[in-house]
Amino acid sequence: NFFLVHRDSCDPCEDEAERGWGAWQVAARISRGDLSDRDILGGVGNSVTLGLNWYWNPQARLQINYINGRISDRPDFDPATGETITGGDYEIFGTRASVDF
Repeated sequence: NFFLVHRDSCDPCEDEAERGWGAWQVAARISRGDLSDRDILGGVGNSVTLGLNWYWNPQARLQINYINGRISDRPDFDPATGETITGGDYEIFGTRASVDF
């Protein structure tokens, strides 16, 4: 995690409107999960998450995340084509707004 502003110029824990547009935070994460166990063939999941958080003031935050991932080593039968599928890619875009009161 990394804040895009110096802490002295914009502290998200202070409640002063004169401080500006709040604090911006950039985040990144790499994840891996093995979803298989003995008789369950869930595959292996890998993903990369990029996030941006905007702390408008101590009580309000907007969070935006983009996730790009892949599930592999998961045998699955597609009845429409008669083929075996071993995994796939996915993309997720998520937002969250929170206000404390």
